Amino acid sequence: NYVYCSEAQALAKEMTPNSNYTSSLMFGIQWDLVCKYLEVKGRLSVADIKEDSSSWGNYSNVKIENITSGKYAILDTNTWKLGTWTKITNAFTKSDSGDNSRALLSTGISDYTKKMNIYDFAGNEWKWSLEKTSNVDNPCAYRGGNYNNSSTNFPVSGRGGNNTTYGYSSFIGFRSTFYVK
Repeated sequence: NYVYCSEAQALAKEMTPNSNYTSSLMFGIQWDLVCKYLEVKGRLSVADIKEDSSSWGNYSNVKIENITSGKYAILDTNTWKLGTWTKITNAFTKSDSGDNSRALLSTGISDYTKKMNIYDFAGNEWKWSLEKTSNVDNPCAYRGGNYNNSSTNFPVSGRGGNNTTYGYSSFIGFRSTFYVK
């Protein structure tokens, strides 16, 4: 997180394991195809993807129990700043209401947020994509919802947009794709 869309693309391009691969941010159509794959092969319903992703994503209205490893940070809704990252030493439960409901989780720390071995596709953080919006003031598209929002307002298939210099917040990160040359 804390990255502009153009910075995310530059970082994604550098993530290749060796010269046999190229990498980038996901295109919008790739995001849609992963959603369809998860629907067909991951046994998610259309509603799980297009209406309410609470059954598998970290959103403010979702309770996630028995997290035993990793870290979390809670958003202070008075200052809109992310708190200190706390290492989980005992079982942690992210609540579905109150202060603890807006907890950003380190990637991959709960099987609750995993479908078909893909962690945090729904919720946790918005992810920059290479998709462009039709809004000239906010052309950079992001997908997937985040920990500060409700799963019904921003399901995994949802998209939003922002300007080219937005990114220094804890609400948005990115996901890379890899291609064999």
